[in-house]
Amino acid sequence: MARGRSGGIISMWDPNSFMKDTIWCDDSFIIVKGKWKNFTGDCFMINIYGPQDPSAKANLWNKLADFMQYHNGKFILFGDMNVFRRENERFGSIFSHSEANQFKSFSDNSGLIDLPIGALERLWSDHTPILFNVSKVDFGPSHFKLYNSWLYSDGFDEVVKSTWSSLGNSNNGNMIRSHVKLRSLKTAIKQWYITVKISNRTRKQEVMMEI
Repeated sequence: MARGRSGGIISMWDPNSFMKDTIWCDDSFIIVKGKWKNFTGDCFMINIYGPQDPSAKANLWNKLADFMQYHNGKFILFGDMNVFRRENERFGSIFSHSEANQFKSFSDNSGLIDLPIGALERLWSDHTPILFNVSKVDFGPSHFKLYNSWLYSDGFDEVVKSTWSSLGNSNNGNMIRSHVKLRSLKTAIKQWYITVKISNRTRKQEVMMEI
């Protein structure tokens, strides 16, 4: 996809490995929904070319966050974000702490993982094609993150107390192992956070409409 005679984004795939379903296009990204061969569930391949303008960049992260919130599946984000998480990654220009914090907030809240992918140095790899070679690798169970802000949110204490109390004993009276209780508690907290997140977004939209 391009605007005018130059610039733009292109996404290509091998139809023998990836079966395309739907495509969404924007000035700053192309999203291709489909299924990988021998993998179950939908996958969203998000090819990004981040804008230079800080406000447009913040708007991009909000758009992607909303999209990921209302679609189920696996998400793979790649491309040129035009933003850096750490100052030592930036050369030849001024590092923006505010843009880095916005991007970090987006990636953390979306549960994204920065994969250690081998690549050429930026000097040689900028604006060159990115090739994904997919193989099934088990990295083990995903990590669970608990943010300090949740401790002060309404309803968090009640979820923890009620979930933990309900798991005091199994049906036959034997004590449930701690790791089983923690796993169930993690699931309950995740579900609580999803509900709170949707409620906050709905409230935000209502306030914006009132303004």
